[in-house]
Amino acid sequence: MAEVQLTPEQQSVVDSISPRLTVRAAAGSGKTQTLVARYVKHVTLDGRSPDQILTITYTKKAAAEMKTRVRERLLALGERDAAQIAETGPIQTIHAFCDRLLRENSISAGIDPKFEIMDAGLSLELLERAFLETIEEDGDRPMVAGLIRELSGRLHYEGDGAMQDRLYADVQGVLEKLRGTQHSWTELESIYATPEGLAQRVGADASDPNLSHTCGLAQVALGVWRRFEEAMDARQCFDFAELERRAVELVVNDPQTAERMRRQYKVILVDEAQDLNPMQYQLIDALKIESEMLVGDPQQSIYSFRQADYHRLIKRTEETDTIRLSSNFRSAREIITMVDELFRNWWSDYDPMEAVSEGGGVVEFWDGNDFNRDLIVDMVQSAKESGYRLGDIAILFRSMGKAVRLPEDLARVGILSRISGGSISYYGKMHVRDLANLLEAVADSANEFALYALLRSPAVGLSLDAIVTLANPDRVDQRALLCRLHEAKGLAEEDQAKLEQFWSWFEPLQRYADRLTAWEVLTEVFRLSPYLEQIASQPNGRQALANTRKLLELAVDAREMGPTEFAKKVRLTQRAKDKEGDAPAVDDDNDAVKIMTIHSAKGLEFPVVIAPDLFTNSRPAKGVLVDQDTGLVYTNLVEGGSKVYADFKTRFEERDHAEDRRILYVALTRAKERLMVCAGKSAKAGFAREIAKHLGLGKPNTNWMVVEATNSLSRDSQ
Repeated sequence: MAEVQLTPEQQSVVDSISPRLTVRAAAGSGKTQTLVARYVKHVTLDGRSPDQILTITYTKKAAAEMKTRVRERLLALGERDAAQIAETGPIQTIHAFCDRLLRENSISAGIDPKFEIMDAGLSLELLERAFLETIEEDGDRPMVAGLIRELSGRLHYEGDGAMQDRLYADVQGVLEKLRGTQHSWTELESIYATPEGLAQRVGADASDPNLSHTCGLAQVALGVWRRFEEAMDARQCFDFAELERRAVELVVNDPQTAERMRRQYKVILVDEAQDLNPMQYQLIDALKIESEMLVGDPQQSIYSFRQADYHRLIKRTEETDTIRLSSNFRSAREIITMVDELFRNWWSDYDPMEAVSEGGGVVEFWDGNDFNRDLIVDMVQSAKESGYRLGDIAILFRSMGKAVRLPEDLARVGILSRISGGSISYYGKMHVRDLANLLEAVADSANEFALYALLRSPAVGLSLDAIVTLANPDRVDQRALLCRLHEAKGLAEEDQAKLEQFWSWFEPLQRYADRLTAWEVLTEVFRLSPYLEQIASQPNGRQALANTRKLLELAVDAREMGPTEFAKKVRLTQRAKDKEGDAPAVDDDNDAVKIMTIHSAKGLEFPVVIAPDLFTNSRPAKGVLVDQDTGLVYTNLVEGGSKVYADFKTRFEERDHAEDRRILYVALTRAKERLMVCAGKSAKAGFAREIAKHLGLGKPNTNWMVVEATNSLSRDSQ
């Protein structure tokens, strides 16, 4: 392994002897290389063993990459023993560290050393149960009862369950923003005991009826929080937020454990410090490790929905020795010039980047106003025709809502793509949901909805006309529907043939499906039904087949689960918006265009980046607002005259818009050679309009390439 050449900035980080060092690392500045060099210096020059160097990364993938680089570098320097220790040493995510800390000190922590980590589906199940228990047990508390009456009156015409659905969604929102902060439900209870006390706390008019409703909502949320923690404790099964809380309590409240940690670890290195939440900062501060270095970039802080608090990193740069890494090794000079020019207009404290590349990059602005999938296909084809492999191209979105049909559009012109990340991801895919319906229909003879869904799915493929013909609103059970299927008349010939094929495998399988596991049922369905052939013939069929195989593998991993239980797990995981990505559809990642959320792309780089949807948070803040710094909750059920809510709303909208700009910064700085952006003189809204204005894209003498796209890919550089 060749000797690593560091820039003067990077070398100053490695050589620093400051006990508390903060590094502001610009996009593409080689921070991982610098972290590795610092780590190796602690081993080779400072005499530290790798098991004394606690290294915290944001993801498991980043931890694996760091471990590999450290090991290779130590081997290259002849440090074989140290390399072997580093292989199993504490280079890990913060949640893995919390897990290890609690297991090694389980007696002091008061927990079972064999506790489990909760998955998203079980977490949602326990949270829903805690909510229902809270409504049942606390529903007669005056302010809770008042809130329920108000919601019931407003949602009277939306049907049964509307009130509970609305209240549960609000409670989820409150808990998502407060769990992971330094607040606890016990601490917050007193704030919401009375409307008068809350009015004094927030400076509101005590006559505002929203104070009572806010107290009622907070009381429900805190009750759910308490019962959720009790359920986790009873099961000895914890989610990540609970892991963090218990780790902090252990270190803060048990001096012996804290001292043992300080003897065990002499160095702590923390990557992506801008994305730490308040609880994680509290844990690092409480450890008080001898040598401490945090690396991050406030300009790339995009995880506020996980309580990331980049202001703490900024504050730390003001309190500790700080070194800046400004050189960008990733992007071509032309891309850096554009990004710098744009963000100088927006951020008064913007940290410009220094281009290392000599040039040769391309920035293209494809003129368009509204979101247009055909235009995106043109952009991909243009990059392909320029000689880029499909795997070189990444299409980045703020969220996946607009992207779900893009793989079909690309497949129609022979371009394979793969979606990675986003709330509409693996468990939300139609073919995955189809299989969950299939499992329920086969195993549960009372589930009529699942049977209808199965009949419409590729496993059977009945037309919508046939479904309508078979439907009978007076008979709403599966047995009645099965009888109608046997007696079906008047169906189109094609539908009748599909129905007969369906009977050939469904009836025999249903007789014994309740005695099979989920993976056995799926195996039988794939063997007997035309499901695999049908999805293979659809646009992007290779991806659908890969995802279907992946579901079978997940069912095999859960080999004890029956079909109904496994289907429930799939639905709960989908509702919890699990970020599971598509299964690889091809062996070589260079064979598929990557369609990703910007959040999923953070930390990655691509030769070509297409930014097709220049979002901006134009939606006003509404509903329940939560300030994670103070723990204050405020709602505006009764509109009019609430100055406190109006002030909250303005502050939240400003915060959200600022994060949107940081998300855009992350998207644009993923590109290495070619950046293709949907913005131009026609732009009327969002960041597309702001970019066009700041960069002069509507002017004839602009320095930037503006592509006038047509269906024939004709272009006109101005």
